Amino acid sequence: MKDVLSVIAELKGLRHLTPAKKTDVFLAECALDVRFAEDYKTYVEAYGVITARGVEITGISDFPRLSVVSVTEREREYNPQFPADMYVIESSGAEGLVVAQNADGQIFYIQPGRAPKKKFGSLADFLSVLQKDL
Repeated sequence: MKDVLSVIAELKGLRHLTPAKKTDVFLAECALDVRFAEDYKTYVEAYGVITARGVEITGISDFPRLSVVSVTEREREYNPQFPADMYVIESSGAEGLVVAQNADGQIFYIQPGRAPKKKFGSLADFLSVLQKDL
């Protein structure tokens, strides 16, 4: 199993922003009242935010569309059943589907009115499958 940074490095068409500082990561966790998974922290501290062939993974950014804080807050407003202990890593926009992660690193698909569905055990697993789909 590859680690998250190895998987990201292999993504085709990879673009990223400025790496996040540990302080910014901590402030984002405080703003959302969540604890980020270790692999998510590793990712944002190395890349800030990534996009690959049109898929955007949230991170630490001043751009609301890419900011984990802004996107998660917006999802919490839109979907009152969104789990308080999770944060959005990708918002597809299709049928209200978002991809979220919990502090243990597990990845869930969430849609309004439906129970969260666990899909992957880690961010690296999610990105590995995403890479194949791209």
